[in-house]
This record gives sequence, structure tokens and C-alpha cells, in this order.
Amino acid sequence: MAKWNKVYSTKEFFYGKNPNEFIKKYYGLIPQGGRVLELACGEGRNAIFLAQQGFHADAIDLSEVAIEKAESWTRDLNVEVNFINTDAFRWTPQYRYDGIIITFFHAPPEKRILLYQKIKELLKPEGIFLGEWFSPLQRLHGFTSGGPPFYEYMPTIEELKDNFQNGEILLLETEERVLHEGSGHRGPASLVHLIWRKK
Repeated sequence: MAKWNKVYSTKEFFYGKNPNEFIKKYYGLIPQGGRVLELACGEGRNAIFLAQQGFHADAIDLSEVAIEKAESWTRDLNVEVNFINTDAFRWTPQYRYDGIIITFFHAPPEKRILLYQKIKELLKPEGIFLGEWFSPLQRLHGFTSGGPPFYEYMPTIEELKDNFQNGEILLLETEERVLHEGSGHRGPASLVHLIWRKK
């Protein structure tokens, strides 16, 4: 947590203020006007974007500095997002969600499996999960555009397919893309995407 508090402690928005491209492209799959959850929201760019599109947005992050920064930004924009400073792995939510989003929330394999299970439990039937991560191929870029320094922290296509068998996989792909997300994600990147609908 201390690492991320330091990252978010500057005036600069580390990942920029624009929504993630993957979320911006596919958020329309989530039932319009529904309740959405962002896990590991950082400074709030994606949750704020979704709130501006008419969703009821909850967003959680472990860094209290990130949450304070996000809340200040929503006040400036006059946008309502329910930001929660907590650990995603220990949090007990109040709601079930029409949509859940993750961008670049990396964790050890055993924690990822728990996270996948939690996502499936928190979604309503017909709810949509949108997830984007760095893929293990990110190591070929030398992590210059971001990503955890540990290979095992990044999910593979096979892992995601195995863990989201129940339901409907609408998209499961790898992509090479040049990132322009603040100073935190900038340059060529290897990504993996999942869009999943709960049945």
C-alpha cells in the first residue's frame, strides 16, 4: 500500500484522466443505468467515466491517497461515485452488480483465483465483467509501458478460459497496443482481454 500511496501522491494523475480504451470501447455491453463496480480503481478515471454515462458507480482501492484524490476530482466535476478505501480481497459488498470492471489489477495466482470467484458471485445474472491485464508477453517489452515485474502476476488466455467456463465468454483475446495512459502506462504493451456474461 505504501508503494501506491507514493505513486498517487503527486498532482499528476499517474494513469491520466481519460478512461481506459478497452472500457470505453465495451462499457455499452453493461445494462444501461445499472450499478457498476470497479476493483482497484486508482485515481478513479474509469469509475468517473461510467458515472458520467449514467451508471451508479462503486469503486474500491487499497490506497487512501488514490481514494482522496478521486473524491476530490468528483467534487470538481460534480459527479457522484461511491469510492471505498478497502482491500478487494477482504471487502464484503452491499450490492450485486450489473457490471464489474478491472484494468491492470495484477495479483499472485492464488489471489487471482479468489478474485475471479468473487467477481462471479458479485455479478447479477446477465451481468457483464470487463477485464484488461498485461499478458505474460509484456516481459518482451521489458515492462517499459508498465506491468508487474513478476511473470506469474499476469493471467494467460488459458487461465481466464478455465476460470470463466460457466457463463458466456463474449471476448477473450490478446492484443498488442500502444498505451497512452498518463506516465504510468506509456508505450507498446501486450494485453489480454476478457468480456464475460453471467448466466
